[in-house]
Amino acid sequence: TVQADAIGAGSALFDGVDDYITLGNPTSLADFSAATITAWAKTSDLTQASQTILGEDSGGTNAGDFFFGYDNEVSDKWSMEIVKSTGGVADVFVESDSIATTDWTHVATTIDGSKLRLYVNGILQSDDETFVDDIFITANNIAIGAQRTTPINEFKGNICQVGIWDAAL
Repeated sequence: TVQADAIGAGSALFDGVDDYITLGNPTSLADFSAATITAWAKTSDLTQASQTILGEDSGGTNAGDFFFGYDNEVSDKWSMEIVKSTGGVADVFVESDSIATTDWTHVATTIDGSKLRLYVNGILQSDDETFVDDIFITANNIAIGAQRTTPINEFKGNICQVGIWDAAL
């Protein structure tokens, strides 16, 4: 379609093995109590497990690690997972209805200080009321296309128009 062509123009292609774009650890992202993350994504492999659109991971079990992307470990779902305390388990987790597609998909998550929400193509998929903390609180690199810069959960497909705002839009 015309819209998909416009969205795909200029997108970054990731091979699912070792491609990623590092954002470093920008201080402008520190300690958001509200945030919005958006992106257009088109996975080319629905069988590859977790595929990161945007992520931060210390390589350990630190609070502040997060995963925003496509999760096929249980079923074909877009998700946002945040570790709020040590232990390495996602304390806050929102996921979409089952969506298995290789079409361009708009994925967005909002954090307003009390709720974490996930939207797919503009439709609210789920929310979690237990979220009350800041995001982007650790001193680790943030990456597009992988969860960390010693890559894990690499994305296979295209990503474009990634946006990060310090407000719940």
